[in-house]
Formats: sequence, structure tokens, C-alpha cells
Amino acid sequence: VSASGSGAVIYSPQAGAFDALFFSNGIAAGAPLALSNATLGPVTALGGVAADGRGDLAVAYIAGQSVVVQPIVAPLGAAQPTATELWTAAPRPLLRWRPAADSWGSPSYAVYIDGVRVATTTSTSYVPVTPLADGRHSWTLVAADSLGRRRQSPTRRLLIDAAAPVIRLSIAGTRTAGMALGFSASVSAVSGLRRIRIDFGDGASASASAATHAYAAAGTYTVTVTATDRADVSARTRVRVKIA
Repeated sequence: VSASGSGAVIYSPQAGAFDALFFSNGIAAGAPLALSNATLGPVTALGGVAADGRGDLAVAYIAGQSVVVQPIVAPLGAAQPTATELWTAAPRPLLRWRPAADSWGSPSYAVYIDGVRVATTTSTSYVPVTPLADGRHSWTLVAADSLGRRRQSPTRRLLIDAAAPVIRLSIAGTRTAGMALGFSASVSAVSGLRRIRIDFGDGASASASAATHAYAAAGTYTVTVTATDRADVSARTRVRVKIA
């Protein structure tokens, strides 16, 4: 019995064989598992059973001319991705994850981006070698342990927008002092618009993509539009307006 309360009863159902019946908190879990392998020859002696705190077991026995140590381990856990699912301007973002639970060693991780295997690592982070195109991607991990078992992680979003927003400003109305002009800014960004500001060049401003404004005096003013997308990439455009 391990410290976790899980354990096994090892017994001989017939001469020359060993089976294991597992239990947890005193309740049998599943059908008996055949431990011995007839190809190795009949079992002649049980060498011992060891258990760790997590519930993993190892059974040693002699079969024919072989000494056999058979691990009986708790299921391999899945890695848990922790990298952001928000839009990022990094075309080679840092992917991070919590390690898969594996008391029999450190697992390796196959990293998949958009369904394509891009790396195998024993680390708990990875930076893509090839920059990713702007847009929506996905990534996942497949953990593998020393016993050849595999476990896939949940799939995560990977949102890339490294390009600066494209801004177009249109101005409508009569460009005469005291007359209201209409200002309309259209912004194109893969990730969408987070915020925008129109500075009219005379100290006034508006935090909207469309606004009206009247200049009090004639002159030439520089209108500045600043837009920031959801990946926090900003762009700015300027237009000179002559008011009569």
C-alpha cells in the first residue's frame, strides 16, 4: 500500500503465474491484471512489491531464467498550457505550460501549432523558430513518458497581430472658421481596434472614430489620428487642414 492509500494484492491464480488486483481506499479498482508473461517461462518466485506516495507500484519476480521488474504506474498527467490567449504583436510568442504529472521521470513534449508538429522538448516552454503569420492559430502539446505513454493537453488559441493598424481619415464640410466639419477615421487591423484619438490641431481632441469639430479661427491645422489595435500596436496618421 502506498502513502496515497492506493495499492495492490499480488497473487498466483495458478501455478507459474502472477496477477495483481488494485484497490484505492479499500475498494477494488477494475479487473485483475495479469503480470506474468508466458513467453518468459513460469513464475517461480515473487521478489517483492514497492510503492511510492503517488500510488505507483513496481513488482519484481523471477520467471524462467529472467528477473522481471514490472512498473504499474498512475496515469500520465496532461501538460497545462499557461501562455496568453490574448492578441499579441510577437510573431514568435513564448509558449509556456505546467508540466505533466509523471513520477517516473521527466516527460518530453511534442509541440503542435495548427496541427503540425514543430518541436519536441523536455522544457516547459517553447518559442517558434519560424515567425507566425498574422491571424488566428492554435497549439497543443502531447506529453510522452519513459514507458511510451502519451497524453494530449487542451488546445489553446494563439492570436498574432504584428502589423500596425492602417488608418484612413476623411473630412467633410465647408472649411471655414466657425463651421462644423465632420471627421471620420476608418481603421483596418487584424485584431480589431482597441482605442482611437483624433487631435484636431487646435488643442481639441476626440476619443472616437467619428466626430464633428469647428475651428474658431482661420489658419492651417494638423489633424493627427492615433489608433491602437488589440495587440497594443499603435499607428498614427496626419492630415493638414486649411481653414479660411
